[in-house]
Amino acid sequence: MGATDIIMVIGNVISLLIMFSLFTFFLLFNPLLSVVFLISTFDAFEDIYRAINNNYLVPEWFIPIDIPLEIIVLITGCLLFILSGTYLLMFETPFIFVLLIASIFMVLSSFSDIMEDINRITGENNEVQKEKFKFFTRNQ
Repeated sequence: MGATDIIMVIGNVISLLIMFSLFTFFLLFNPLLSVVFLISTFDAFEDIYRAINNNYLVPEWFIPIDIPLEIIVLITGCLLFILSGTYLLMFETPFIFVLLIASIFMVLSSFSDIMEDINRITGENNEVQKEKFKFFTRNQ
């Protein structure tokens, strides 16, 4: 496990805690939004599991379902980045700053997961593909 993997695990732990707290907060007020935060929580857990065990939690047959879920997490991360970046200028609270950091890790992690899922579907694990997206993919 390299330094970037350790940083991604720490970022995903922060994302997991933030997304789970938002899931529990919005459960009574907005169940649909809480489902989105639950998907993001599961994605953060999946990324932590894969980084620690170097094994996929999601089986091969679930990849066509996992890619749209990763796109939901990517959109959620982008929206939380915009929201927290906007509110960081008005409210200088630690929660908004941590939400900004968690959203950055959500976007990077979900983009990385989408690329890895596409590579798992197409079977393209050659060196050219790894070199092209070396910033977004984890060491296997």
